[in-house]
Amino acid sequence: MVYGSNAVVVKPALSISPMIVAAILSRCGYDEVKAGTATAAQKLYLQNTIFTFSCFAPVVIGIIQIIAWRQYKLRGEGNSQERTITVKPATSPTHK
Repeated sequence: MVYGSNAVVVKPALSISPMIVAAILSRCGYDEVKAGTATAAQKLYLQNTIFTFSCFAPVVIGIIQIIAWRQYKLRGEGNSQERTITVKPATSPTHK
């Protein structure tokens, strides 16, 4: 169930996100920079946009993940049982 619901969310996001980023970069002057007709201000604006996507987007997504997963605990009442491992000492072979 978990993997199925994960695929429902992740697969479309992986398909749509490159198109969204390409559309945003196109609006920010990527086509002009690629054609060589961009002004210095357009290049700087595009550079700032790319920096924002590269640095701030992962931070924002990470914060959202922390908030979403905060309710789940790795240690708690469900995992409080002690587990013991018994190790048998190695016996040496007897020589006759």
